[in-house]
Amino acid sequence: MYCNDCSNLIENCTCSFFGGRADRQAPSDPGGYSSEVSEKGPWDVEEWGDGQVVIQSRDFTHDVALKVSGDFRLYEQKMAYAHAICKRLNAWEDE
Repeated sequence: MYCNDCSNLIENCTCSFFGGRADRQAPSDPGGYSSEVSEKGPWDVEEWGDGQVVIQSRDFTHDVALKVSGDFRLYEQKMAYAHAICKRLNAWEDE
């Protein structure tokens, strides 16, 4: 698990996100975000240059862009993967 502030592994985190707690356990609801997540999409796949592929929401509540990276042999594989994730996000319905 990674810290949302410094992106370090929790066991290496010393920033204020975990409040310097010795157990390094993430708060159950850091910052109260679970009740505020309202990104409804629709979601699109975008290319931001230099081969960067992102999945971006057109709901600008939080102006979310999710970068797609990984061990893709071809650019086309990365795009296909991003489109598959995007399709799932657009099909998701809040309970």
